[in-house]
Amino acid sequence: MTESGDYLEGDYIRTHEGLYFAVKGSRHPKEKVIAYLRYRPNVKGDREKDGVKYTRMYSIEKTTKFLKEKYPKYLNKISWLDDELQSVPLEDIDTVFKPTPRLKEIIETPKTSLDCKVKRFVETLSKKSSVPIEFFGVSGSLLIGLNNPDSDIDINVYGYSEGRKVYETLKELRERLDWIHPYNPDTVQNVLRSRWGDTGLNLKKFVKTEINKTLHGLVEDTDYFIRLIITEPNSSKVTQRGESRIRGIISDSTNAIFTPCSYNIETMEILGNYKKFQIIELKSYRGKFTEQSVEGDYVEAKGQVEEVDTGRGKFFRLMLEDKDDYLLPVEEFL
Repeated sequence: MTESGDYLEGDYIRTHEGLYFAVKGSRHPKEKVIAYLRYRPNVKGDREKDGVKYTRMYSIEKTTKFLKEKYPKYLNKISWLDDELQSVPLEDIDTVFKPTPRLKEIIETPKTSLDCKVKRFVETLSKKSSVPIEFFGVSGSLLIGLNNPDSDIDINVYGYSEGRKVYETLKELRERLDWIHPYNPDTVQNVLRSRWGDTGLNLKKFVKTEINKTLHGLVEDTDYFIRLIITEPNSSKVTQRGESRIRGIISDSTNAIFTPCSYNIETMEILGNYKKFQIIELKSYRGKFTEQSVEGDYVEAKGQVEEVDTGRGKFFRLMLEDKDDYLLPVEEFL
């Protein structure tokens, strides 16, 4: 049996019931894998594989409710995070899907127009960045064979230095090539709704930030999303301290492009009646928070306060994960 430590962000697993979960992060309990439900069998579903129809599930809140009612064994307390998360016991895993070998198959034998776009995109990024193909992978519906003609291109890049090289290369290519495009105010609308529709904020506040992001855009007429994946130390322990809303200045955004992404912040103000914690970091595993702010930005953020014990000291951070969490320059609220 594969050990939990062998699972990385962007991998997919299928359970014996036919549920597809996307693996989150690189640190997992000994006999479980932290992963979020993405597809479930449904006779009314719009995706099909091996004669079975599936429905894509987007909301963490809705999938958690579904699992609580139907499959409570996939909700477990994660001790070092002081929280209950979606997670799959190793004994319940039927199949593991790995992004790198799947991408290799697509590049060697592209079968659809979407495959051809993936091949062209990744080979161009690899060649121009000098990052070998072996550091790339394909995730999402293409990884597990539940894609359709309208599916996105979800690409992973593994490694810190490799991710930086690909990021800088992609910025340059979008300026020089006519088939890799940033979003514009019209083409970004679906992204705005899917990423920020649950915040309750005016979506116009997010337009400028989303258009300026490098890690998503269009390959020809197909949406692409890239995750630059880094592993994390396995020694810290977290205590949950409740929700908070803060304003402060981003003092370091070096790791804002990665998954998980993080920002150092100098907290200026705790908004509302929340407890006064000296928060020094913002962090998220969700792609929508990558490239969300840069050093020097005066921002407002809402999330869950975590007290982090590294074994060498403690600090407070704001984890940005829930559907109504956000991070925006204060000027967008004025």
